[in-house]
Amino acid sequence: MVFLQNMGLFSLTTSMTLMWLVNLTLIYLAITKKFEPLLLLPIGFGIIMANLPESQLMTEGEGLIWKFYHFGIEWEVIPLLMFLGLDQFWALACPASPGLSRCRSASRRISHFLCQLCNGIYARRNSNNRHH
Repeated sequence: MVFLQNMGLFSLTTSMTLMWLVNLTLIYLAITKKFEPLLLLPIGFGIIMANLPESQLMTEGEGLIWKFYHFGIEWEVIPLLMFLGLDQFWALACPASPGLSRCRSASRRISHFLCQLCNGIYARRNSNNRHH
């Protein structure tokens, strides 16, 4: 009985169980049906980590996932990393041809510039709003 208490099974809630069902559905779709695996697998594993009983990963101010969310949103790093990651995936996943390669290279440079520009404008606007 002590073993089960230490596992945290007695602190399960219905919302945790429901999220685990959602998680299993997402991982099933990603692995067996090959439906957007690059998107659904990280979401599924994030659901697992956030809903572990007594793990304290989402505790405000202390939890590891809470810190990632807080600082990633506060410093506006997550959207930029997502765009850069998708851009690199596009560069590696597409078949290479001479004309397409030049076009892809130009589009990557433009997308990097636009991501940096938008991120800088957004950060400056938010920093101005915080000081007033």
